Amino acid sequence: MHLGGFVNDSPSPASPPLREATSFLTIFAFLFGIGCYFAAVNHVPVFDECLYGIASILYGWFPILAGLKIPQAAQILSALAAAVMFFAAGVPFTPTIARMCGPRIGALEGQMRLFQKKRKPRTGKFS
Repeated sequence: MHLGGFVNDSPSPASPPLREATSFLTIFAFLFGIGCYFAAVNHVPVFDECLYGIASILYGWFPILAGLKIPQAAQILSALAAAVMFFAAGVPFTPTIARMCGPRIGALEGQMRLFQKKRKPRTGKFS
């Protein structure tokens, strides 16, 4: 029985460009969140005020967050919220990203298959 659900768990050797675009968006959102965290910790002028505003809104919506005994919880929560907002704002643009990157990804997959066909099989006492 096959349950699926994993990103690299596709039966076909080529993954669709939309999945690749979603992966790019996820990676960029993750990196954006890390950048926001470092901007909040280092008090970068514009980002610090924006992230403080996001944190104050989150603490207003969820008062239970004030009880967290985590150092720099406000910076972590605001960076996480900013990354989620970046991802949510980028989801409508995944078809556009897929159209831009789709032909390049297909060409790279074709080159990879060609390289794998040219490669000699392993020989030795462990194969």
